[in-house]
Amino acid sequence: TLIKPSFPVGPPYCRWARGVLMVLTSDMEEGVYKYTVRIQASDSARFANKTLDITITETAVPSVTLIIRDANPNGKYPVTSAIAISGTFDDLDPTIQYEFVWSIKRYETNPLYEVNDAQAAEDRGEVYDVPRMVWIDFSEFYGFNNP
Repeated sequence: TLIKPSFPVGPPYCRWARGVLMVLTSDMEEGVYKYTVRIQASDSARFANKTLDITITETAVPSVTLIIRDANPNGKYPVTSAIAISGTFDDLDPTIQYEFVWSIKRYETNPLYEVNDAQAAEDRGEVYDVPRMVWIDFSEFYGFNNP
């Protein structure tokens, strides 16, 4: 369990434990902040990056939890089975009318990714900045009826 650190005078962040960064947001302006972490092996030959966008806002944001009813422990479902997903919401302001919009995305090969271009960039020692895999929206394909 992590607890909020008492941020000392100095930078508005705390490297709490290996792999954990806590950031003080009280002095941040509203907007979207991109956090990136890079892990690199000591031999410098292997590395990985992960990026996360975080929205800072002045307004209270309800908490949303999605639950798969009768969830399969391995997280895999045959195409012949129906999946029932329910949502629970905390901290909803009764004076605000909310709109709930569902979407469904599938992780698959990026249609913009070109193997030949990626190889050519690697041969030149350049970065090919088109991800091989992306989340593609299938909401309309599966007939999600949102307001």
